[in-house]
Amino acid sequence: MFKLKPAITFVFPVEIPRADGGESTLNLVFNHKTRDELQEFLERAGKTPAGNIDPLLEVVAGWEEVDGEFSAAALKRLTQDFHGADAAILQGYVQALTEGRRGN
Repeated sequence: MFKLKPAITFVFPVEIPRADGGESTLNLVFNHKTRDELQEFLERAGKTPAGNIDPLLEVVAGWEEVDGEFSAAALKRLTQDFHGADAAILQGYVQALTEGRRGN
């Protein structure tokens, strides 16, 4: 049965770029936003100074299959150690909401 009200959170895999040129999959638990909420969020996030993880904390509720528990400090560490992580997470979030998972 199709549900008109989506789940509050959902899991979506995001490819995080590594310094060696590869990528690692990070299964993130995201908070759902409506179309209007997403638009407003993206406008605010675009004005956020680099290095500020507040926008990420607004949309990321947790992660799965990671060798440490999710927290603001752990998310900050991720963005510090993996330089493209913040952009990849935001891009993955938008992709999840607008396209979802695409099959092969």
